[in-house]
Amino acid sequence: MNRVEGYITAHIGDNINECDDNFSINLSKCSFAVADGSSSDFFSKIYSRLLADTFVEESVSMFEESKIKDINNKWQLLVREKLDNAGCKPGSFPFVRFQKRDPGCSTLIGLELYKEGDVLKFRCAGLGDSLLFFIPEGSQVPTVQFSSDSNEDFSLDQSVKFGYTPVISTSYSTKWLENIIHY
Repeated sequence: MNRVEGYITAHIGDNINECDDNFSINLSKCSFAVADGSSSDFFSKIYSRLLADTFVEESVSMFEESKIKDINNKWQLLVREKLDNAGCKPGSFPFVRFQKRDPGCSTLIGLELYKEGDVLKFRCAGLGDSLLFFIPEGSQVPTVQFSSDSNEDFSLDQSVKFGYTPVISTSYSTKWLENIIHY
């Protein structure tokens, strides 16, 4: 039996409620996404959720500037609603951050499986240091890894090392689209 598992964990010493990461799965479209929200940025959990959910619905077609602008606008509306519901007033720290246009930020990696005739194919797109692994049933070891730093054959590459400042998406920009890696 095939299965899909997703895990999210907080940094050591942090509560899981402080984790801004998300993943989404759409089994009917065989589409999967992982988004690593930047916990030091503003309402990144909302932004990473929007990115992951959009990928599993739209796959790589989400990476059009107009669609990202729609995601960014939706993020702004959801954050404003959250601030209003929390009773944040103009001048409060969260409201000032919103007015200053502090962004929500996230990495993203998504995978869509599809058939072309009898051939199973995939589309994958990534930004930053999020990873997807393929682990065959019965195996304990991944055989394929996808990341924005993947090698051409997607084999496990022990030399892949991410820095402290990966390229990330931001909720007030579309410039990051030029850094999306497509496979």
